[in-house]
Amino acid sequence: MGNPVKKIVSKLTSLTSHFHGIGERTGSAVHGHGGHVHDAANKFDEEEKKLGTEAKDKLGTEANKLESQGAHEAEAAARASTAAAAVRGRADGAAAAAAASERAKVAEAAVRGRAEAEQKIRIDALRAQGHGPQRHLDPDDETLQRRLGTTEYNPNGSVKLKQGGPNVNHVASKDWIDPETGTTIDAETGGPHRCGAVATRFDNAGDMVKVDDYVRKYIDQHGEPPTSIPIKDVLGEDGHKRLTGFYKDPQDPSKYLPVDFEGGNITPVYKLDANNKWIARTIFPNPRFGRHP
Repeated sequence: MGNPVKKIVSKLTSLTSHFHGIGERTGSAVHGHGGHVHDAANKFDEEEKKLGTEAKDKLGTEANKLESQGAHEAEAAARASTAAAAVRGRADGAAAAAAASERAKVAEAAVRGRAEAEQKIRIDALRAQGHGPQRHLDPDDETLQRRLGTTEYNPNGSVKLKQGGPNVNHVASKDWIDPETGTTIDAETGGPHRCGAVATRFDNAGDMVKVDDYVRKYIDQHGEPPTSIPIKDVLGEDGHKRLTGFYKDPQDPSKYLPVDFEGGNITPVYKLDANNKWIARTIFPNPRFGRHP
């Protein structure tokens, strides 16, 4: 789009040349037309004034337009600058938040790493003291089921059930498999391994450590370990959900049924060693008495 000011100046130049031409022609006619010369001169002055006024008005209008346009452009530029600053601010804020989140993740991972390292040390200590982790933390489902041994049958071919004791009406078995050796040989005694009617474990190493902490605090307060601990007292109301166990189905001993630990207890077996210090021989969970089969 052309510059309006330049167009007006060009027009003025053209009109000025035009009237100069008229002036020259008028001057030439002066000698022959004396009265007409005066009239023409006056007319020339009037036209020149009128043209000057119009030109000034147009120039003023165009100048106002340009000034207004410049103001709008400056305002738009200011808004754009403000918006850009806001975008930069949001970007900087997002970057700062992302950096803070990353630092938090690193710190959390470090804390978790230390906790896991400490937990491993505790479990290794329990492993060295007895067979708690080996039989009641490490085994998977299949290992627990194999630990229940081989089903015994009556002479008539019916499944043999236990007739008394805490495991009454459970399937009678023999040739139990020690999870630690993978055979019927007991890792501690060197003799035949033995197991009750249920095989159980802690699903989380941290829960076994909690039980050890509970028992040692109990020993500090009472001078000896407890013989039984309600699961909920040490692992909370939902602690029974973090335990796993199996027993043989009396109706079909080839099948293994899950143990329900709700309302159950934990048996801690602690002994004094040669240095008169309490060590954990084993720790294992049990279902509530009479809950199964």
